[in-house]
Amino acid sequence: MKWLGIAYNGRMKIKHALIVSVAYFVALCASFGTAHGAENPTNGLLMKTFEFGDSGVCAANFIERELDWSGAERVSGFGRVNSSDGWKKGMMVAYKGWLWNRTDKDVKWAFFENFDNAAMVKVDGKKVLEDGEYRSTTSAAVTLAPGAHFFEARFANYSDHGGPSKESWQGWHGCPALGFAVNKGGDTNAWLGGGAYDGLSEANDFTTANPGAKEPKDARAPKIATYPQRKRPSIAKGTMLADNGRLMRGCCITTTNDGNPPTREGLATVRDVGLNVVHYYAECPHAKYPAEGAKPGYSVAEVDRAVKLTRELGLYLVLNLYEPPGTFKYEWTMDFWKFYAARYKDETHVIYEIHNEPVTWSPPYVGENANPKGALKMNVDAYRYIRSVAPDTPLLVFSYSQFRDDMGPEAMKDIKAFEEGVGGDAKSIWRNTCISFHGYGGARGTEKAAKYLMDKGYPLFMTEYYSFPWGGDSNGQNDSELTGFCEENGISWMTFLFTPPAPWGHDVTNPDRFSGLLDKAGIAWKPDFGAWPKPRRLVTDGGKAYRLGAFENGKVAGHLILTPTGAPTDEFAIDVIEPGYYSVTLEGVGGKDGNPVRKEAFFDAGRRVLRLPKKGRNVKSVVIEPVAKGPLADGEYAFVNKATGLQLVFKDGTLVQGAKTDAPEGRLVLKHLGGGQYLVTNKVNGQVLIRQWSGGDGVGFATWGWEFPETHQRWIFRREKGGGVYRFACMDDGHDFTVAEGGAGAKMLQCNKKYAGEDIRQWIVTKL
Repeated sequence: MKWLGIAYNGRMKIKHALIVSVAYFVALCASFGTAHGAENPTNGLLMKTFEFGDSGVCAANFIERELDWSGAERVSGFGRVNSSDGWKKGMMVAYKGWLWNRTDKDVKWAFFENFDNAAMVKVDGKKVLEDGEYRSTTSAAVTLAPGAHFFEARFANYSDHGGPSKESWQGWHGCPALGFAVNKGGDTNAWLGGGAYDGLSEANDFTTANPGAKEPKDARAPKIATYPQRKRPSIAKGTMLADNGRLMRGCCITTTNDGNPPTREGLATVRDVGLNVVHYYAECPHAKYPAEGAKPGYSVAEVDRAVKLTRELGLYLVLNLYEPPGTFKYEWTMDFWKFYAARYKDETHVIYEIHNEPVTWSPPYVGENANPKGALKMNVDAYRYIRSVAPDTPLLVFSYSQFRDDMGPEAMKDIKAFEEGVGGDAKSIWRNTCISFHGYGGARGTEKAAKYLMDKGYPLFMTEYYSFPWGGDSNGQNDSELTGFCEENGISWMTFLFTPPAPWGHDVTNPDRFSGLLDKAGIAWKPDFGAWPKPRRLVTDGGKAYRLGAFENGKVAGHLILTPTGAPTDEFAIDVIEPGYYSVTLEGVGGKDGNPVRKEAFFDAGRRVLRLPKKGRNVKSVVIEPVAKGPLADGEYAFVNKATGLQLVFKDGTLVQGAKTDAPEGRLVLKHLGGGQYLVTNKVNGQVLIRQWSGGDGVGFATWGWEFPETHQRWIFRREKGGGVYRFACMDDGHDFTVAEGGAGAKMLQCNKKYAGEDIRQWIVTKL
């Protein structure tokens, strides 16, 4: 499990607090500046900003101004209010939504603001809090009956300051610089956080109010369909299957320690994106273990609730023991299963996964190089204990973090040692047990390792994986390539995206992160619930996507021929292995003489659907092959940044910006490898330009096969508008080569943001 953006402190101390803090919004919520209207609008609040100018308008006037909610954008929580970034002089932020009391009793909530310059909160149309004074602090409480309550909040800045104020504290002792906070206990004179967060769940406490919406027909929580408890899954056809014989497809729930427990609403939404299982990371080892109250089971009420909710919603639940990746505590692991294994042994929808990623980072778990050692014994002992009290519960073992390339034989060492350690008939072990692995070794490498064990007859379940978009922003999203591999080879899978409310914005219900990507990739299945994904009739290569491109003998090769079926519109599933420029030839469409039509196109890496439109019915075949001549001829070139006017210069073993020069240090040598991909060397010593894996987003030079020469040493050049202007990126990740910072001597980096036409990512290339 990869925790991004949240520091681990033993127990993460997020469980018991009652206040929303700045850190919560920064770490877990999207601010207004990064809000996207295309995100799923079913959860969260509608928000809009208004600029009213510097006209000396007093707070009372603009707070009560009539608002136009059309075109309002969705944000998660109060990110803008609790951040001082982005506030302008004369600006107001407004929120609108439903506030829910999902209990059967009256509850009291307290609202607190410490805002520069004005704030107002309404509940059910009645003003419960208003502050129009300069840097003053206000709090108020309101009693909420069971059901939905219309909520409005407006925050304004009309001076040179903005965002949360740091002055004039009144009450809420010890509270940091919050602009807005909530105490669900109703106390208006105490901040109960102590470094922890309330974990206000948007899906549970707030829901979107569409413009002009009236009170929900059901004054209490929306009705959510329930289903019978799932029957036991089975091990068949090389994987773990649901009770209806379909693959298990799922996402994650965060740990019991992060203060963000799953909600009924959030769990129910995963059914709408075709999923039937969730991966639950339960109970990090307590910092005071083995003291009383710090042993496994300290979050049993929360785990019980997750088991109950998934049972009622018709979902499977994989219960997983979580520690920071590459670590495990043997005693804690055994105590964990001694507490939980018997507790859920009769819950037919529950699956046990012994331990998440116990070793850094790959097989084998046996041998001197394992780090830490002993993970194989831990798996054996936990397996034997669980089987003694829960013989029918399906089990997942190993949970390899990186399982790639030639690691299949290494995993076999673990498998044989595991079988010997458990004892008895080896075949009986795998009748109710699967090997768990994760997809962080990359799509191609993971496929190779998984196929090795598939061919050996061992059942597999990929329980965690995600990726970053090729050439796009560094935000986690579903890996369509690995999803396609699992679907084509009949392997159950769980993506490392989350049920809403999701940490870091990794929401599985966001189409930009999950369903939209799979639609573009042409990946579909028959869902257990809902209407997505929709059936697709794709032309495939024997049931699998056509693969485009290969790197053979130092060249980009491959010759793909697609044959239309004669349907009104043909769609071909294609997996681009080698991104770059390709020649696309349509045979049989050139009129009476039948001359082919040939065009050149750039293909990003990854899976996509190539559609042949209706007017293409006469096409006899589509031939796709990498271009033999790239956009730049082989030779020596000078590269000048379009934004800075400075040239790339080789200095101290890397590239920096410098004055224009024809000297060797200002020359890069390009050699075309096919498909618009190039080997790039410097003229000074002939070293090869590489993407540095260990250097984050850096680049550098190598004299030999260091840093994955098959991928990290190949570069793609793309033509831009204007003669001699290009972008270039490593073929491995598609991130443009750009300027780290302005000025001579500045080093160069890969830009991990989606291209938006920036001059700083464009290069004027001159042949020397």
